[in-house]
Amino acid sequence: MLGLKHNVNVLVDYDERWSLAFEDERTRIVDALECMAKGVEHYGSTAVREMRAKPIIDILVGVEPFDDWAKC
Repeated sequence: MLGLKHNVNVLVDYDERWSLAFEDERTRIVDALECMAKGVEHYGSTAVREMRAKPIIDILVGVEPFDDWAKC
């Protein structure tokens, strides 16, 4: 469902499980970073329903205060 083999770059059909995989990772990130994570977003092609994509979940984490990013 997710990931690519070394030196392989392919697009695959949209998979409904990508949004579920993101939500699982989002929960883990929020739990690990506690109050530092001010926002956790799923972005990139796997976040767009019905779009073919490389099966890699892109996640953006907003941290505050910004100087705490290194603790992440």
